[in-house]
Amino acid sequence: MNERPPRKVKISTEASNDFNKIIQQSYRMFGELQAEKYAALIKQSFADFLDLGDKAPLLKALVDTQRTLYCYPIARIGRRASHQIFVSFDYELSLTQEIQVIHVLRILHVRMVPEGRLSKKIE
Repeated sequence: MNERPPRKVKISTEASNDFNKIIQQSYRMFGELQAEKYAALIKQSFADFLDLGDKAPLLKALVDTQRTLYCYPIARIGRRASHQIFVSFDYELSLTQEIQVIHVLRILHVRMVPEGRLSKKIE
């Protein structure tokens, strides 16, 4: 049986701010229930990264001059994704094992051009 490698998700300040703005706007436009559902959907995407890492379905590589970035659509059954999560992957060594680190850089609307919005430095 294959055990999944250890992973952890690190969420940037920008991505955290994006999340809060998206949920606030969802609340204003569609109400509390829809905002809660969308928040759960975004959080499920983070859980997908923990389970599947860089093998998550729908993950698309975007080549950058300094690193490979990935975008992951926030999927809704029967609808196109309104937002995409931009991530990068690397590894950390602990005393006993290598841990895959998923860096959540931004959560952007699909109409937003990511260039210039993705920080070059991961905090």
